[in-house]
Amino acid sequence: MRMKKLLFALLLLLALAALFISVLAYKQSEKAIQISLSEISVEEKNTFTTPVYDEASKTWNYLAIYEIGITNQGGPPAELTSVKKSSEGSGFIVALKGDEVVNKDIEHSFFLVDASIQEILSDPRLIRKFQEKSSIFSIDMGIKITSGETKTFRIGSILQIYGDDPARPLADMLLLSYELSFANGKNYIFRRGFPVRPVLRTP
Repeated sequence: MRMKKLLFALLLLLALAALFISVLAYKQSEKAIQISLSEISVEEKNTFTTPVYDEASKTWNYLAIYEIGITNQGGPPAELTSVKKSSEGSGFIVALKGDEVVNKDIEHSFFLVDASIQEILSDPRLIRKFQEKSSIFSIDMGIKITSGETKTFRIGSILQIYGDDPARPLADMLLLSYELSFANGKNYIFRRGFPVRPVLRTP
């Protein structure tokens, strides 16, 4: 009789363990389905590009700032974990001179911009802060976007595209590629180009 009770208790314990495992597996599969249903759209909101003069080095560089909006169109909350310089394909920077690719290692910095583009236009002195930025590869973001919500951020680069003669830039066009990484393992390449204006008037 005692053996039957022990056997019954053991079978009950195994049944409860199996039930727990099945519930856990269901929760994990449900979570995976929710992640896959999350729809993210990425769009350019505003852009600011301009030649900038570095008083410390007495040289001209080019500033490019992109305001990027991320919208969670449905599903569970999404999280932008990082933004980095793309290393895929042709890499972060492609410089064009006419129809030809300029094979030059263009020095640059890469940074997060706290001020809005409107604030920068109202107070150009803010640009001096960007000229002090050192080059990094990746920026931690930690931006969470709930269903139906849009979050914006701004990234910038200072690019040394002018040689000895600022009226003759090393390239006519620059193409920059940023990689946006999300917590669900998905990546998005944000790629934009802009013309490089020659500097005809020096300070």
